[in-house]
Amino acid sequence: MSKRISVALVVSFLTLLFLTPTLSSARIYLFDKKLEINGSIEQKANWKFNLKEWEKGKGPNNSRTTAAGTVINGTKSNGGRYPQNAPSLFKTHVHLEGLYHIFNEGGKLLDGIVLFEWFYDWAPQMTGSMGRGIRARDEDAYKTPHGWEMIRELYVNYINGPWTLRVGKQMVVWGETGLQRTADVVNPVDLRSHMMGVDDWEDFKQGLWMFRGFYQTSFNNDFTFEWIVVPFDVKEIDLPKEGTMYSSSYSGGFTSSFWKNWRHDAINEHGLHNATGGIRVRGFNTLFKNDWDWTLIYYNGYDPGPIVWDWGQRRYGYRPQTLNGFRLARQGTGGFNLYAGEYNIQLSEGLPLPRHYDGRFFQYYRTNNFGATATSYIYKLPFFGLFEIPMKANVRTEIAYKYGVNFNTISYDGQRGDGGDGNWLVDGRTQKDQFALAVEIGKDFMPKFITKYNGQRSVDVTLGFFTDWILAKTKDLNLDGYDRGAGDKNSTSFSLDITTDWFKQELMTKFNFSYNLSGNGAFWAFFQYAPGQHWRFTFLPRVAWSNAGPYTGSKKTNSSKKGYSEKNDSTNYLHFKVGYLF
Repeated sequence: MSKRISVALVVSFLTLLFLTPTLSSARIYLFDKKLEINGSIEQKANWKFNLKEWEKGKGPNNSRTTAAGTVINGTKSNGGRYPQNAPSLFKTHVHLEGLYHIFNEGGKLLDGIVLFEWFYDWAPQMTGSMGRGIRARDEDAYKTPHGWEMIRELYVNYINGPWTLRVGKQMVVWGETGLQRTADVVNPVDLRSHMMGVDDWEDFKQGLWMFRGFYQTSFNNDFTFEWIVVPFDVKEIDLPKEGTMYSSSYSGGFTSSFWKNWRHDAINEHGLHNATGGIRVRGFNTLFKNDWDWTLIYYNGYDPGPIVWDWGQRRYGYRPQTLNGFRLARQGTGGFNLYAGEYNIQLSEGLPLPRHYDGRFFQYYRTNNFGATATSYIYKLPFFGLFEIPMKANVRTEIAYKYGVNFNTISYDGQRGDGGDGNWLVDGRTQKDQFALAVEIGKDFMPKFITKYNGQRSVDVTLGFFTDWILAKTKDLNLDGYDRGAGDKNSTSFSLDITTDWFKQELMTKFNFSYNLSGNGAFWAFFQYAPGQHWRFTFLPRVAWSNAGPYTGSKKTNSSKKGYSEKNDSTNYLHFKVGYLF
C-alpha cells in the first residue's frame, strides 16, 4: 500500500474519531436560520470470513482477467499469501441534507432541498485479497460515486393551499413494507455498496429528474391525489460489481463484460418518447372497526433490468473472434449465446478473451404496474361477527400486479457447448403477469426477563411475509435473481425482527432472521451504542446461506438445487461502523 494511501486513511479516520462534539449541534442553522443542514460522517469496515478460493487471489483453478483482457492462471497454491479471513470494505461515508427556506409568506412556501452523498472504499487498495477480481472500470465505479451520482436529490418544493409541487431530482417512497420492494417501483436501485436487509430501501434508490405534484382534497376521508412525470430520465439497476464486497460469485470477468453491455444498450436518447409516470391516490377510512391509511397506485415505466434481444436470430448478431467461437458458430450457436459460450471456453482454457462487443444484445421494455398499500393499528380483529381477536399490533400490507412483464425463455441443449456438457441457451422472449403480496405485523411485548434489565421498555417484534407469483409460469423462463427453483411458481420469503434498547436507550439491539423457501437465508445481529446525541458505534455480525455457488463451467444453472458445486456463504462478514451525527 502506497504512502499516499496510508496517509489518506489515517487522516480520514482521525478526522472522524476526534471531531469535537461541543462544536456541533443536532442541526446546523445558517443565514438567520434560512439554511438548515444535518447529516453524518461514518467510517465503515467489513471483515469477511470463510472466503472462497476465487476470493483469495491467484491460485489453482482460479484464473482472473486483467483490465487488458488477458488471463492469469495460478500454478501453485495460495501458499498463505491471502488469508482465510480478510477486510473487504473500509469505507469513509459522508451524508449531508440541506434545506433552504426561500420564502414563506401568506400561506405560500418555497423551499430548496438537496441530499448529498460521498463515499470512498479503501479496501481494494489496502490488501491483495481485495481487488484481485475487479476490473479497472468496475473498481473506479464501485469505490466512489462520480458526478451527479453524489447529488441523490435536488429539488424545489412549493406549497400553496391544497397544492404541493416538486421539481427536480427526487426519490419516491410508495411502499409500506421493508422485506421486498412490492408496490414501490418508481426509482431503480443501486446494489453496488449497500447491505441488503440491513440498510433501508431509501439508501439503495437512484434519484430521478421529475415533476411531482400533490392535491389535498377537503373530503372527509382525506383524499390526496399525487402524480409523477419523469420526462426523460431512464436508469437501469446497478448490480454488485464482480469481485467486490457484495458479489457472491466470480466468472473471470464475464459478468463485468455482460453488465457493460447492459449500459451500452440502455435507453440513452433522453427524449420525451421515453417519458414515464404514474398516479397515486391516498385516503383514510374505517374498516372492520379499525382506521386504515390506504393508497392506490399506477405507474408505467421501464423495467430496471433488460431482456436479451439478440439470442442468435438477428441478421447483425455477434460475430466470433476466436477459433472456439467459430466452432460454436458452426454448431449453430449465435448472438448472445455465442458471445457467452466463446468467452467461457476461452477463460476455462486460459486463452485470450474476446473483446467487448459494442453491438446490441439487450432491450429494455415497459411494464404497467398496479399496486395498493394499507396501514393500520389494529386493537381487535373481528372474525365474521362471531368474536374478536385481540391484536394490538401495527399491520402494513402491499399488493402489486404487473401486467406484461418481459422474460427470456431458455432451453438446455446437451449437444452444444464444450465437451458435450451442454449449456443453458437463451432462445426467445415472452410476457407474463406477476402478482406480489407483502405483509408486516409489528407488536410490542413486555417480557419480564428482559424488562427487568432494560428499564421496563418494550421489545418490538415484527414478522414479515412476502410472496411473488408469475402467472401462467412455464419451466423455460429465465428466472435468475427471482429466488426460485426451476419448477417453482412463486418466491416466498419470511423475516423476523426483534428490537429493544438498554441502559437509558444508549444501547440498541436488533436481531433479524430471513429465509426464502428456495433455500436462501441470513441471520444478523445489530448492536449500536449511542452515548449521547452525536456518536454512534455499531457492530453487526452476519451469516448467510444459499443454494447458489460460484460459476463452475457446465454446472452453471438456476436455483433448482442441482448443478452447484457448493453452498454459497461468501456474504458472511462482521460489520463495524463509527458515526458522528450532526
